[in-house]
Amino acid sequence: MKKAEESVQSNDTGSTSDPVKEERRRVKRSYGVSTTAVLFQILVINLVSVGANVVLQAIAASRLQAENPGVSAEELKVLVSEAIGQQAVLTTLISLAAAGLALVVATAVGYKMIHTFRFRDSLHTKTRAKAVPLGVIGILAVQPVSVLISLLLRTIAGTNGSSADLANTMSGNGDPVGQIIAMIYSCIFAALLEELFFRGFMLNALSPVSKWFAIIVSSLMFALIHGNLGQFPNTFIIGIIHGYIALKAGSVIPNIIAHMLTNFMAFAAGFAAEAWGDTGYIIFFVAEFVIAAPCLILFFKKNGRINNKTDIIAPGLNSELPAKSENTVKLLFGCPSFWIAVIFELGSMITVFMSSMAATA
Repeated sequence: MKKAEESVQSNDTGSTSDPVKEERRRVKRSYGVSTTAVLFQILVINLVSVGANVVLQAIAASRLQAENPGVSAEELKVLVSEAIGQQAVLTTLISLAAAGLALVVATAVGYKMIHTFRFRDSLHTKTRAKAVPLGVIGILAVQPVSVLISLLLRTIAGTNGSSADLANTMSGNGDPVGQIIAMIYSCIFAALLEELFFRGFMLNALSPVSKWFAIIVSSLMFALIHGNLGQFPNTFIIGIIHGYIALKAGSVIPNIIAHMLTNFMAFAAGFAAEAWGDTGYIIFFVAEFVIAAPCLILFFKKNGRINNKTDIIAPGLNSELPAKSENTVKLLFGCPSFWIAVIFELGSMITVFMSSMAATA
């Protein structure tokens, strides 16, 4: 009779009593939620940007037609393009507001749906990493290398690839209001929100099985969300270093500071290029690399390799699943949201790159 009761209890619990299956479900859910959150951001940013552009063009076309009754279609197209160019501050505000709002919503919903860690788990003021300031400064060493790659891609695309391009890109295209808006958003809001999402939420959500796997995938998504082929190498490598710092420190606070500093120095480079041309930005980036590279090497040397068991941000995130590629890769690659996000954003970046090549041909 006892044996029969035990058998019934065993059947009632079924597969839910299997800890490996439960853990697999938990990890797969984490992968699904985090990649869906990235896809949500990509769709919001692109839909708002395209929608705003269409609405502004329609308003401008209607106004210009009323002011110029006999204007031809080709002339109207040129006039609309000029009118949209004069509204650069408005379009910048709309794009940045969409990006910021999407990040806030994705982070809030993501933390709500993942119950294995809390928001405050990522914001410890006492860090475990050694010589954190070296890591914060050292991450600047990536910028000079990435700028060379970016300028190479610009040259291939047909732009002049000079300091003038860099100045326009990093200093708000010469518009003082645009400069201030872009700098405030990038150096404060973007730095804070992106670290809370990509390192505070996504790195945690992806890390139960393998910390390095989480670093690489979150860095890939971090690079894709910027939507710029020229920036891709920079943001991917910086994302990897950010992931290393966060796991070693057990907090994203050093990452927020480093991100703010990195974005500020990018704007400073743009202003140097605007003021002194090629010579100014070459001197700026050489000096930055000479100072930052030794700091980064020392930081890596002091903190050593990532330990899959002890290097964690949120407590209780180590998984019962072994850290093998067939587990981590299959679970992630089984998420449709991962593939949609990667294909959509890669396709968008390549399309923009090819369009810029065709426009200058």
